[in-house]
Amino acid sequence: MPGSDIGGAEGSGAQSSDATRQQQQQPSTHGESEDAASREARIRGAAYEAYVRRGGAPGDEVQDWLDAEKQVDSQKQ
Repeated sequence: MPGSDIGGAEGSGAQSSDATRQQQQQPSTHGESEDAASREARIRGAAYEAYVRRGGAPGDEVQDWLDAEKQVDSQKQ
């Protein structure tokens, strides 16, 4: 039994260092998530503008979104 406690302690230590190593290897995504949220907000606004230009008629929401994505992404470049 004491051997299993030691093995358990070693295992948890290995898991802890693995988790730390993974965190260090991953780039910070805070700025990326803000950028993604900002992009989505711009797309949403452009899609809404297309909806309004159509007079609010339903049926083209997906196409509005796809066109808005193209518009927003082309503005970035």
